[in-house]
Amino acid sequence: MRRDGPASGARGRPRGRRRGRWLALLLLTAASGWAAKRWADTEQVFVVEVVELAVCPDHLRAPAAAVLEPLVGQTFFEVARRADDLRHRLARLPEVADAELVCRPPNSVEVRLVPRVPTLAVRAGREWLSVDAGGVIVRSGPRAEAKLPQVYGLRPAVTAPGARIAPHQLAEATVAVRACEQVLGAGPRALAFEPGGALRLRTAAGELVLLGQAKELEHKLYTYQVIRNRLGAAPVYVDVATPTAPAWLPQAGPGAAP
Repeated sequence: MRRDGPASGARGRPRGRRRGRWLALLLLTAASGWAAKRWADTEQVFVVEVVELAVCPDHLRAPAAAVLEPLVGQTFFEVARRADDLRHRLARLPEVADAELVCRPPNSVEVRLVPRVPTLAVRAGREWLSVDAGGVIVRSGPRAEAKLPQVYGLRPAVTAPGARIAPHQLAEATVAVRACEQVLGAGPRALAFEPGGALRLRTAAGELVLLGQAKELEHKLYTYQVIRNRLGAAPVYVDVATPTAPAWLPQAGPGAAP
């Protein structure tokens, strides 16, 4: 009896395996080509063509656009990689505190600027400096911005927009404003520091309060409030530099000498 059947089958198996390997290789090559095409298509879709300043004052659009111009032609992946650097560069603009970059498929980036908000108007020579809570000079001009407490007598060492006034120069003014808001319910119209450090305050109603050194300000303002509530007419000033011995000067009566 011939026993060449099994040997013949054994010789056939390698050929089948080779065909299977060639088929797998062909499928793998096709899949790689498809993946490469998909990657190329994705690269084209996620390339920045438009940078939109969604939240930005008109006067900041030109300088902000100059910072963001290099984004055009970049991929979303490159935008994500450079986001922190771009945010820091935008924050160098005096009126910008921060920025948010949002990729909007297929081809745009939306930028939202967070503006600095001035809290004080500081007199510096002939100029007024609008300063935020961190001491950064947001802008300057010949007039104080409306509704900002005006601060006299600080003599800041820097005046350029974007520069930061030394914290110790603003600390007492900031404390005085907060104390006034806490006790009187509204910030002051103006503060003035005298050469010796004594502080004078003009309330929102326009009344003059002499506070002396910038200490125990809430206690002094409470004392002023008690005195003011007992007086019929607004006095010329109320002196609470020593809150245990306050003094005030009444308005001159109709018959008094000018």
